Amino acid sequence: MFKKEFRKKLLVIAGAVLMSCSLLACGSDKKSSDTTAATTKEASNDTTEAEKKEDKTTEKKDDKTTEKKEDKTTEAKKEETTEAKKDETTEAKAEETTAFDTEEGPTTAEDADTSIDPQASANAAMNFIGPYTCGRATANVSVSSDGIVSIEISNPFDAATVYHWTMSGKMNPDTLTVEFENCIKIVEHLDPEEGQPDRESAYKYGAGMLSFADTDDADPTFVWYDETENAGSGMDFVFLR
Repeated sequence: MFKKEFRKKLLVIAGAVLMSCSLLACGSDKKSSDTTAATTKEASNDTTEAEKKEDKTTEKKDDKTTEKKEDKTTEAKKEETTEAKKDETTEAKAEETTAFDTEEGPTTAEDADTSIDPQASANAAMNFIGPYTCGRATANVSVSSDGIVSIEISNPFDAATVYHWTMSGKMNPDTLTVEFENCIKIVEHLDPEEGQPDRESAYKYGAGMLSFADTDDADPTFVWYDETENAGSGMDFVFLR
């Protein structure tokens, strides 16, 4: 009887011990599982944060790259606009200069004084062809086959400004004079930085007369009588040899 009760107690104790061990094992597994889950969660969170940081870094790089591209595009457009404006200005100046140069008045005998024979004008002017000087001013006289005498006069106003006059007409063989009503005055501004001078028209169709003289004992000369602004006052041009 005593042995039976003792065995029962042993069985009860053994069962209790097994149950305790089972509970301890379950607790340990649960803690391990919780720890693993926590570690996995932390690792996942770290990975997510790292990815977010990488995304932000990539976005910043993309933004900077985009800004640089936009800046380069803007600069390129500014340069193109500047170049276009320069080209337009240069073309405008070229057209303006060409217009002045091509409007020099009569270029044929029919356009000039019809009372003067073209051949007689040409013959009379032959003795006066060439360069002339008067102080700082210079001039050049030429004649065409149809008897038109062309005169170009340049006179520096200062170191950066030069005045140019062009006129033409037939030479009267009796008086050795050339009357004109087609004088063009051009003002030329010199700018060393820009390289090319800036030319502008002061007036067109100025009137006046050139009186030539030629003697055996002196070089050819001419006097300029300017009716528009009296620019030739006191200017006696002498042939330059």
